[in-house]
Amino acid sequence: MTEALLPADQEFKEKEWARLSMTLLDRLPLPFAAVVGGVFLLGIASIGLEILLKQRMVVWGPQERSELIEAAATLVVVLYILIHMRLLKQTTIRGLVQLRPAVKIDDAAYERHVVRLMCDRVVVEWIIVALAAGLVTLFFIVPASGVRRLVQHGFTDMLAVGVMLLYYLVAFTAVLSLVYTSIRNAAALSALARQPLQVNVFDPTPLLPFGRISLVQSLAFVGIFLIPLIIVGPPRAGGGWLVLSLSSFGLMALFAPLWGVHRQIVRERERVLGNISDDLLQVQQTLATAPPADVEQLKALADRTELLISFQKHILAAPSLPFRDFGAVIRASIAAASPLIYLVLNQLVQTYIFPMFTP
Repeated sequence: MTEALLPADQEFKEKEWARLSMTLLDRLPLPFAAVVGGVFLLGIASIGLEILLKQRMVVWGPQERSELIEAAATLVVVLYILIHMRLLKQTTIRGLVQLRPAVKIDDAAYERHVVRLMCDRVVVEWIIVALAAGLVTLFFIVPASGVRRLVQHGFTDMLAVGVMLLYYLVAFTAVLSLVYTSIRNAAALSALARQPLQVNVFDPTPLLPFGRISLVQSLAFVGIFLIPLIIVGPPRAGGGWLVLSLSSFGLMALFAPLWGVHRQIVRERERVLGNISDDLLQVQQTLATAPPADVEQLKALADRTELLISFQKHILAAPSLPFRDFGAVIRASIAAASPLIYLVLNQLVQTYIFPMFTP
């Protein structure tokens, strides 16, 4: 087992790994608060300019009001993505530092896993930006109902549309970056979870960072599904299957990277439970073949049996995943499936509760 890092070493590693660029956001030469504030102002400006251009064309109606709500939801989702990606990086760095003593590989191999989890490649970031630009062109420029119809008074309108397109580019880049980062990190975390681990069936604490990192990663998808559900409302006919599929994806994103940890915990549990079973069998054979006549010896066997059974119950009651207990597993599952839970509760309220208060 690798020796635990001293607090000074942990702080040094956190600072060293914090300099790695997990996403394009980390490469921007601006403070994080300035980036979030700038995106917020850009989104507000884009929504305001779109409202002004559409009102001037006298095309403002129910459809436009619905699009305004969707635009607001999109802005909230984009801000959520930026904040969550920062939280994901911080959680991953802290978790990797805490996991180091439990992963039985050398420092060089562990550093490679850290780089795989934490470090993005510039070429991939440019590809993401190019794909985002392609999506902006496809959805907002090419269609006749896109932003081209809003350009009627020359340069001023073109400038306003340019602000809108820049915001759309930022939004698509954020979404694509989140999807790529989550998939890459899930694969990297899964690879780390398959490395030899120091498993203690009586204390899961050294392995808990696996569960925390995986949970934070899965909540990235939960947020971008749940926020539109809350702001825009439930999807139309057939949308329930989409929410069910997305919730299933959230659960898979939570538990799939932990499969390697699960297998090693199960294997170690079976080994320890086998040893306990052998000890209990020895007690049984002692009592069956040559029952002790000494009361003290019988009491010692009884105490030993009670202790072994207590150990056995403790091991069987513990989850085979890197969470503190089954309650933590259930809470993580509820969080990952929250879009589906919200949809079901919303439908139940509309079907059974609201009619009770309507004449």
